[in-house]
Amino acid sequence: MSAAGFIATAVVFLVILVSKFTHGAWMLIPTVALLVIVMRLLKHHYQKLDGLLSLEAAPVPQVLPDKTMVVLVADVNRLALYGLRFAQSLRPAHLRAVHVALSEEEGARVILDWNRHVKDVSLDVVVSEYRDIAATTVEYLKGVEAQWDNDTIVVVIPELVPPRFWQGIFHNQTATRIGFEITQDPDLNVEILDIPMKASQR
Repeated sequence: MSAAGFIATAVVFLVILVSKFTHGAWMLIPTVALLVIVMRLLKHHYQKLDGLLSLEAAPVPQVLPDKTMVVLVADVNRLALYGLRFAQSLRPAHLRAVHVALSEEEGARVILDWNRHVKDVSLDVVVSEYRDIAATTVEYLKGVEAQWDNDTIVVVIPELVPPRFWQGIFHNQTATRIGFEITQDPDLNVEILDIPMKASQR
């Protein structure tokens, strides 16, 4: 029954293709070919990924006993301090907070605000010479990673959850880019912890 259905479908397809070829039916040929190629590529991708994740392929990556948590601070506000409190609640061996400033003036202002609201954690301020926050953050994390040999570096990225879902396109773009740069850098081995906070959260 399946063979008969396939043959009937193929015949109908060929009849329509021949009779309507000059009216645009020719587009079916590259479209179908493209779909077949895409499906094959997807199948190959998932097969390769399954192989990489197989327990027989390689040992499970080591998790170092101590944790150094680095909180990324975009500005001194509720979101940043919520991320800091969350990191403190996990009781890491070391806790750092960092702000990447685009100017010395901005850095001085953020330090002043931070010291006014936070007494127990110092803030590192790094001025981005080329105004590239993501790249500067990556370089800072490399420096932190080099300080300890027995630590897993955990980067805490506080993210705002706006009241309406569609408003998300206006927020967290820098955080998303930083996360992408961190994961794509071959010389950086850190974990990322996204901490969402609803705008209405108390």
